[in-house]
Amino acid sequence: MRGPVQPGVDTSPTVPAPGFWGFVFGLVQLALGGVALALSIDEGFAAGKATFAAGGWRIGLGIAGAVLALLSVRGLLRVASALTTPLTPEIRSRLRRRGLVMVAIGAWLVAAAVIDPFARATVTFHSWTDPLFSAGGLYLLAMGLSLQLDITRGLRLQQLERGPSVPGTATILGATETGTAVGERPVMEITLEIDVNGRVYPASTRVVLEPDKRALATPGSTVDVAVDLVDPEVFKIDWRSWRGPAGDADPR
Repeated sequence: MRGPVQPGVDTSPTVPAPGFWGFVFGLVQLALGGVALALSIDEGFAAGKATFAAGGWRIGLGIAGAVLALLSVRGLLRVASALTTPLTPEIRSRLRRRGLVMVAIGAWLVAAAVIDPFARATVTFHSWTDPLFSAGGLYLLAMGLSLQLDITRGLRLQQLERGPSVPGTATILGATETGTAVGERPVMEITLEIDVNGRVYPASTRVVLEPDKRALATPGSTVDVAVDLVDPEVFKIDWRSWRGPAGDADPR
């Protein structure tokens, strides 16, 4: 199951509207996109600033510049209108795709600016465009990678503590050690099958268990869960409701 657990009820956490730094980052990205676009379409402007190994790379730089300019304009409009962004699964996927685009463009710009063989085969930057695209490429890499982080899950888990949720039950299918620990407590990767209102779907989560509580992760055990109203992959386990497989005693 990938759709909402309860359609029409959206209690999504939101990202606040970008403030001053959002405006600054938008202008930086707009400058990068504008310069890239100008280098690709104006040979006079590009003279002494960029040398293209082939016409295709000129077109490629123009497309990259147009994409960056478009994304920056949209961001600046959000700043101007003070819009917030709901962190729904769809928005999360969209932000990740945008981040991948930024990573790809940033990696290309950095490589062209600092790796001579790659630059000669694609586009070589000269004069002030070389440090501009070196720094700009690193900025795009950092921003793009940050968008790959799942900031939604943590916010939604916090919301489950104090907000509405959908009750369900989960059957533990298996548990494996991740090789990490918090103090003396191992971090376990638990796979489950969650049943919410008769709709069953697989899920997984990482939990920290005391050594003497590892039997709670016995396959076949069941627990109650609270599931996010919008994202069914976000849930909280109520270990107090643990029920062992038929005939097994409570290990607690």
